[in-house]
Amino acid sequence: MKSAFGPLLFLLCPFSMAAGQDALFWLSDSSIAGDPGVPDHSYDVGDVDTLHIFGRPPLGKTLQNFSINVTTSHPYVDFLDSELFVTNPTVGTTPRFQLVGDTTSSLFTLLPSDITALNQPDGIELLQGFTLISGEGVGIGPTCSSDPNCFNVNGIPTWHIGSVGFEVFDSPFFLPVAIDVHLQIGANGMTYVSPGDYNRDGTVDAADYTVWKDNYGGSGSGVDGDGNYDETVDAADYTIWKDSFGAVDGDEFVRFGSAADARYHVFSDVATTFSSDQPDAVIRIRRPFPITASLAGSGVAVPEAGTGVWTYLVVAILHFARRWR
Repeated sequence: MKSAFGPLLFLLCPFSMAAGQDALFWLSDSSIAGDPGVPDHSYDVGDVDTLHIFGRPPLGKTLQNFSINVTTSHPYVDFLDSELFVTNPTVGTTPRFQLVGDTTSSLFTLLPSDITALNQPDGIELLQGFTLISGEGVGIGPTCSSDPNCFNVNGIPTWHIGSVGFEVFDSPFFLPVAIDVHLQIGANGMTYVSPGDYNRDGTVDAADYTVWKDNYGGSGSGVDGDGNYDETVDAADYTIWKDSFGAVDGDEFVRFGSAADARYHVFSDVATTFSSDQPDAVIRIRRPFPITASLAGSGVAVPEAGTGVWTYLVVAILHFARRWR
C-alpha cells in the first residue's frame, strides 16, 4: 500500500471551502454517474469487479489536489495493482491534474499471499491527483466546462474521479461474510481554490487582479489569470475575479457516501474512519461451498435447513476429524 510519489506537502497550499458546503465522494458499481449510493453485491471466490469513485467539490470551488485511501474490513479481497486508476482527461489542452498516483505511477497494494500471511485486510493508500505548478492542471470544478468525464446529475455537476478493481480471492471457513469498504482522506489531504484566486493564496483580492492584468491577452495552456481555462486571458476572466472578490476560504471538510455521513477535515482527519460512518460499499462473499454437499457421503449426519450456526460448526469439526484419523 505504497505510492511511488510518497507524501507531498499539499499543506503548502491550504485552500478550503465554505462552511456548510462540504465536498462529497462516493463509490458506485457503474461508470455512469448517478446519485450517491452504497453498492452492495454478493460474490463468489474468484469473482472480479470494479468500484468507481465519483465526487463533487463544494459549490463554487475547484478541487486542485486530492488524496484518497480505500480500506476493507476483512482479509478476503485483493485490490488489483493493474486496475487502480485516477481519471485524468485533457480539458482543452490541459489535464485535470499535472500528476497522478495510480497504476501508471506504480501504486501497489498487498499481494494475496501477504494478506493471508499477515491476516491483514487489503487497502489502497494515496490514490491521488495533484498539480504542483500553477496552471499545469485545471482541477475539478466549479462547473463541468469541457471536462469529458463530468456529468450533470439532476442539475448537479458530478465528476468521475477514478476506479479500483478487486478480486474476491478467499473466504472464511464456511460462513458468508460482509466486507465493509470505506473511503478515507489520504495522507496528502485535499486542497480547493476559489474562482478568481489567481495567485492561489486563499483570498480573492487586488493581488489577483494584478495577476489578471499582467497576463491580459496572454494565451496558452496554464497561463496565469485564465479563470475559465479557455487558454486565453480576457474580459471573461476579469468577470470571474470581480464576481468572487472578497472570498476568503474557511475550514475544509469532506463527506463520504452521502451528505448525511460524518464530516472529515481534509488535513486533520487523514487516514481515519469514524466509528459512526456508514460503509461506502459492501462486498458480500457467499458461503464457499454448500454444507450439505461437502458432507454428503462422509458418514456425518447432515443438518436440516435452518439449523443454527453452532450445529453447522460441530458437524464440520466431526467431518474433518474423520478425515484426519
